[in-house]
Amino acid sequence: MKVIDSHVHLYSGENALDLSWMTSESPLCGDHQVVQYAETVKNSGYEVEGLVFIEVDVKYSPDWRYAVKEYEYVVDQFSSAKEFKTFGLIPWAPMNEGVESLTQFVEKLKVSKGELAFNRYCKGFRYLVQDKPSETMLKRPFIESLNWLCDKGFVFDLGIDLRCGGLWQFEEAIAMCKQTKCRLIINHLTKPDYHDMVIDQDRFDKWKHLMYEIRQHSDSYMKVSGGFSELSPALSASIKAGKFEVDEVVDLINPWFKTCLNLWGPERMIWGSDYPVCTINGGDVAVTRWLEITEKLFDRNGLTPEQKQAIYFDNVLKAYNL
Repeated sequence: MKVIDSHVHLYSGENALDLSWMTSESPLCGDHQVVQYAETVKNSGYEVEGLVFIEVDVKYSPDWRYAVKEYEYVVDQFSSAKEFKTFGLIPWAPMNEGVESLTQFVEKLKVSKGELAFNRYCKGFRYLVQDKPSETMLKRPFIESLNWLCDKGFVFDLGIDLRCGGLWQFEEAIAMCKQTKCRLIINHLTKPDYHDMVIDQDRFDKWKHLMYEIRQHSDSYMKVSGGFSELSPALSASIKAGKFEVDEVVDLINPWFKTCLNLWGPERMIWGSDYPVCTINGGDVAVTRWLEITEKLFDRNGLTPEQKQAIYFDNVLKAYNL
């Protein structure tokens, strides 16, 4: 089965502390480059042909130097990589600052590594809204930035968070969707709460209704990714120790996955690992474990080999215009 991993973060030990959330004590502080990722997936049993880099939430500076530095680093990684055939790059962008700032930022990227590299690799942008104040994605500069991306043929990776953020983010996402035709690629099944086997039915039903409304946006994809980050500490410890039942994890994720599958269908879902974040709760072989879990999710929901291949590979090509 061929795979293009739609959600990979890359950085070196040298630039790790450019990330807004990184500390020197973090288990993620170190080298997580193409070569390390390739080593992680080589024994997965899948033919991983490429990856999409997703920005890693660098520190903000008014001159955008950390974001430009991250972009330059990833272009260098892709340009020299021999392990994979297909690459996409989703840098950070100042979406909240409006079109004038956005165009200036894009021009900086083009100048930094050349227009040829930019056109080859850069497929869209991300600006995390899951940790931002209410109404961030509804303000005029943000909406105008989205519409600029749409006009230029770029996608926007949307990160909203049910477990740590709340339903209000979904309500605002619906209002945002009504004001743009930009292609939205929604991260991590919207980060549901996989802590408890017994679902809060009222919250689940409200989420389900809001997801239906979000799906009315005519051009969107949903990522099957990020699952390990939303598991309970106890289950995460079992997974890292290799002492867990795959079906136990599948049972927790399936109600949320099934809802998304019913709404987006196998033709509008894409697979991603969330490397290296997935290794915190999933251990060193987290990517392989996530493939095993998602394969069981697919089987439980009756997906055909062709539908699986679409989620793993074909849809990623389409979603990101690779």
